[in-house]
Parts: sequence; structure tokens; C-alpha cells
Amino acid sequence: LQLDSPNPAIRLEALRRIAINYTDESVSFLVKAAADEDEEVRERAIQGLGLSGSELAVEYATLALKDPDEFVRWRAVQALERLGAWGTVENLAGLAADSSWRVKVCVFNLLGAINSEAAKKSPGKVPEKQQREKIRRVLLDGLEDPDERVRLAAASALAGNRDPAALEPLLEILQNGSMIARSEAGAALGDLADPAAIKPLLQAIYDPRNREEPDGSDFSRWGPVKGLVKITGLDFACDAAIHAAAKEQESFERRRALNSLNQLKKTGTASDPAGLLKDKSFQVKLKVIELSGTIDGKILEPYLRQSLEDPDERVRQAAKDAMTGN
Repeated sequence: LQLDSPNPAIRLEALRRIAINYTDESVSFLVKAAADEDEEVRERAIQGLGLSGSELAVEYATLALKDPDEFVRWRAVQALERLGAWGTVENLAGLAADSSWRVKVCVFNLLGAINSEAAKKSPGKVPEKQQREKIRRVLLDGLEDPDERVRLAAASALAGNRDPAALEPLLEILQNGSMIARSEAGAALGDLADPAAIKPLLQAIYDPRNREEPDGSDFSRWGPVKGLVKITGLDFACDAAIHAAAKEQESFERRRALNSLNQLKKTGTASDPAGLLKDKSFQVKLKVIELSGTIDGKILEPYLRQSLEDPDERVRQAAKDAMTGN
């Protein structure tokens, strides 16, 4: 009865009570409130429908996508995402040019989820090829939005699907974006999993703008670290070789050479093993020695003998163990 009150504050309180004491009958009350004349009441009603899990909620959340209030539209997109309403692409695509940045961000998040591998593997949720291509075009258009938050959402959605079109926009935000945007771009580059992002991510960690500060302004460092872990599988905080590589370009190039050596170990060829075994980093030398026994023809064995004279005892012992098969 309180939903019929002329006072919107009382109607809002009624919605709160409905949410607290939720039953199957509550959906009908939420549907009624979704058509309320007060935008805040409508917003809370749509939010409640999104949490209801009801099939009926999808219909009214879809209708709310055309609400004149941006916060109601925002809640409608959120509700559809929670309800798993994957068949609303046409309606969502129309909101890609919405006047509200928060609506567009939510739209791109949901479109990215619809196109994600998780959605493709869920029965009944696979968008048709033509629909997937339409989603991609909408996301690509989002990369040109004047709002950084919207561009980031579009690029992140593309990155979640390993779309190479996300690389340059994310790198641009990583370099020139605001503090939080730089962090989120770093994490999204990890989802993209493009090795071309490793060097920029390392540089971002040592960017003076992202240095550690007591006030937490080093927040922009977190995303790049997460991105590196996703791409390399290494724990940045603990891996000494990556830590050294991040400090200088030459070290990074040596690390990349090691990764190439690891990938090529089955081919019987290697890149400049002599140079690597003379590297100033003992971690680099140990890695080469570790790989020596896994490469066909033992092409590194002549170089291992040189390592027996290395000034670092750990390197000498590792070379000896490799040559003796221990």
C-alpha cells in the first residue's frame, strides 16, 4: 500500500522493505515501482529486479533502457548483466551513443561479456557470428569516445576477447591516462596477453608518476603488475630476474632472449648462448644452464665449460651439475 503514497520518500522506504523481506510476490511490486513517476523510485525498482533472478525482470529491465533518466538506464544495463540477458544486443548497441558515460561503460562491459569465451561456452548464450561482429563494431566505435572511461571500457572489453585492436588504445591510456585509468589499462593488457605489452608494462611500473608513496598514489602500479603476471606467469614481487629486467632496457632484452631460448629449446637452435652465459646477472646465466640439458644435441655444452670458470660459485656449480647430469 505504501507504493501508492504520494510521497516518493515513503515509496522508496517501501521498496527498501520489499528488498529486505523479499518473496516471490515481491517481483510484482518491483514491476509496479519500475513505472513510478519518480526517477529515484524507478532506479531502485530496476536495481531490485536485477537482483530478483526473475525472468519477468528481463522484460522490464529492457524497457528501462529507454528511460529518460540516466541513472535508471544505468541500473537497467546492470540488471540485464546480472540476469544473464544475453539476447539484448540490439537494445544495448543503441545505448553505445548514450549521453551518459556510466551507461556506456556498463554497456561495453556487458557487450564484452556477451562476446567472451565464457559466454561462448555457456549453452544457450552463444551470440551468432553476425551478432558477434556487430558487437565488435560497436566496441571499436567506443575507442573513439571523448571520455577516457568509455574508451577504457571499450578497449577492456576487446582485450577480454583477445582482440588485437585493444593494444594501442590500452597502451595510450597506460601512458597518458589518469591514475586509476592507468592501473586498469595495465590489468586489461594482461587479459589481452600480447607479449608486445610487456615492455610498456615494465616501464609503467618504474614510471616516476607511479612510484610508491605513503598516500597510496602508487595505485597506478598495481594494474601493470597484475598484467605482467597474467602475461608472463611470473610473480613480479618475487622474481629477481624480472625485477632486474624492469630496471634497464638491456636487462629486459636479455630476459626476452631467454624466453626465446626457452621457446626454441626443441628446435636445436639458440640465440647467442655465449653472450648470455657472460651476462652480468647470475639469474640469467643460471637460466641458460638450466635449459642446456633440454636442447637437442646439447648445443650449449661447449659454452658450459666456460661457465666452470665463472666468478660466481652458484654458476660454476650449476654448470658442473649440468655437465655431469646431476
